[in-house]
Amino acid sequence: MLIFDDSKGTSDGKERDQLQAMIAVGSEYMTYRDSESTVQRSGEFVRIEKVREGEVPRLCTMHEPPDAFQVVDGAIRSLDDQEYAALPAGEKLAKRSALFLATADESGEELSFSGVPGFKLESRAPRFTSVLSGSEAHQRPRVQDADYATQAGKRRLFALGDGRALLVRELTKQNDDRWYMGLARGLPTYSRRRKRTARVELIPINPETGVAGAALMGFDIHSGLGFDPYEGATPSVLNEGRPWRSYITSTTAPSGLPLYADDNIFMATAGSMWGRIAIDGAAGDAGIQGDASDTYAVAEPAYAPKGTGSYLALVAVHPAPGDTYNPLSAGPYRLTCTRTLPEGGIAQTKINFPAIAGAPNHYYGVTGMELLRTSPTTVVLVAHVHAMQSGSPGSIPPSARSRLFFWSQDNGASWTYAQVSTTPPAFTTFPYSSLLVKNAQTLLVFTTYQSYSTAGSDTAGVQVHAVTPAGTSYVTTITGTTFSQGLALPRISGGKMEYDLPYIGLGYGGAVSVRGKPRQRLWMQFDPRWTTYNRTRMLESPSSRPMLMVSDDGGSTWTRKLLPSRWQHQTGFVVAVDDRTLMVPVFAPRTVDADGVFNPLRARIYKSTDGGDKWRATPWSFTLPRHAWADGQFLPGPQDGSPSQQPGADEYDIDEAIEDYNRGELFPLVALRDAQGRLSPINPARPWVADHKRKEPNDA
Repeated sequence: MLIFDDSKGTSDGKERDQLQAMIAVGSEYMTYRDSESTVQRSGEFVRIEKVREGEVPRLCTMHEPPDAFQVVDGAIRSLDDQEYAALPAGEKLAKRSALFLATADESGEELSFSGVPGFKLESRAPRFTSVLSGSEAHQRPRVQDADYATQAGKRRLFALGDGRALLVRELTKQNDDRWYMGLARGLPTYSRRRKRTARVELIPINPETGVAGAALMGFDIHSGLGFDPYEGATPSVLNEGRPWRSYITSTTAPSGLPLYADDNIFMATAGSMWGRIAIDGAAGDAGIQGDASDTYAVAEPAYAPKGTGSYLALVAVHPAPGDTYNPLSAGPYRLTCTRTLPEGGIAQTKINFPAIAGAPNHYYGVTGMELLRTSPTTVVLVAHVHAMQSGSPGSIPPSARSRLFFWSQDNGASWTYAQVSTTPPAFTTFPYSSLLVKNAQTLLVFTTYQSYSTAGSDTAGVQVHAVTPAGTSYVTTITGTTFSQGLALPRISGGKMEYDLPYIGLGYGGAVSVRGKPRQRLWMQFDPRWTTYNRTRMLESPSSRPMLMVSDDGGSTWTRKLLPSRWQHQTGFVVAVDDRTLMVPVFAPRTVDADGVFNPLRARIYKSTDGGDKWRATPWSFTLPRHAWADGQFLPGPQDGSPSQQPGADEYDIDEAIEDYNRGELFPLVALRDAQGRLSPINPARPWVADHKRKEPNDA
């Protein structure tokens, strides 16, 4: 019998006596809990916890705008990538990041949520998110280029299950030998200084003090181009101020397969991981643009088996030197997995991609990646890929893209490809939006909102597919009616109806237990692609809203649960903080002071204990700085002349959710302790995902 004593030496004979009583009863699955302690038996595993007295840390979160800031004449100013790259080493900048800690008393009553002054680190390397758009006289955000990874919910802060948090920290090089595209004010710009993420380290943080420990794991990243995009530019081009290979990025390469010519970089041979992509995300997926934070992925940590004990399993994937056919390129044909070992130390393994069937002159090149944990030993890699040329002539354009799913059952030591298509050249994967872990061997994939040929009357919606180690299969379609019924009227044509309000899945969803339900409720958060300014078919205002889609039958059917705010830009990420409780931050409406300057942004935490059926405000609240853009800085009232709205837009009309605000500035909440003051597991809603001592129940 394996006994995990999490009482920090405070357990005594009472807990041991209770354990003996449980053994005498004979049941392998029992829990004893009183006001002082918990004894939980699950098969051969036993966990003992003591309730901590007094005020305890419950939750933490982090706010970090993507931009770097300077204070000039008392005003804060964002730096574009060119300005940031030109800064001398050690130049002092305005503090970018803040760690917030929520506390509660031993009864679980919410007390306060405040900043942690001792926290000094940043998570992601600064990236500029505003450029001048064409001849327009206003700045237009480019979140979907420079920060879509966090906007889409890619995790950067995890719990370690022992009261600490784990921070994903990006590092740059002052004088890098790789070139990466950034954004200047109005134009793309290339630099080999401080643009790309050159290295990532996983840092433990004490959330109560903000003090950081030594890195638990680190790895270097191969990205960017190995040649200067300015080299050979004519004076007339330079005088225009335009990088000579910025706007013309060729998608075809001539014979001989060079990486570039006088006025082109060839995507088919140079690849995409240099801040540029061949596909417009606004027309399809909410992502894969050129975010430096998408050149690697880190899985949720876990306590995996090690003999009769455990070890902290950390797993990451990334391109490393040698993962491209040409070292000057940014098109990896394989990836590297860096992982911790049970016996201690770090190891690396290679993840080899399959050949493209029927296309010997092509191979899969990486454009981005995601890494999800489904059990203490199982992780799943989603590699976003496009077509690259390995011979001439080529028959597939580099804008052809797909996703490859790889499963590892041993925390990254080996990988198995899950076939997603039998039709060569296998660039037919469903249009992809978001992911949800169903169980240890199944992911659910949500597509983008699409028009489909269906037998029913509803012709548009979001498809749900299951991904297992054996491959993929269609599950169901969440129809437009499910999203929009009662909020908007559909368009009717030929006896068919279609709601023209597309929705985007974001984050990675989850599960929570609901009283009276035999299975855990699966949930996925969705945003409307826009808040419509077309009032002709509106039933409620707004007619598109942030919501959860939930399933009580393992993903076969889905229903809508509205979130506590009507407005998507005022709604943060939904998380499960224990097996029954969902929480979400909600931003207050923006206000300005007497001089018309934005006031700081207030956020309050809402919670649901019934799987999203009802929400109520908690006493926990905190304040973000006045320059925060998590809410898009929308002011109530008419928006004529606003950067992203058509004339006549009203109130909070949003033209494009993936760029008009940046929810990702505020990281998802992380649970440190439960309502009784006990340490929370790494994955508090489904602890068996990240702790081998917790058995996955049959109703998961």
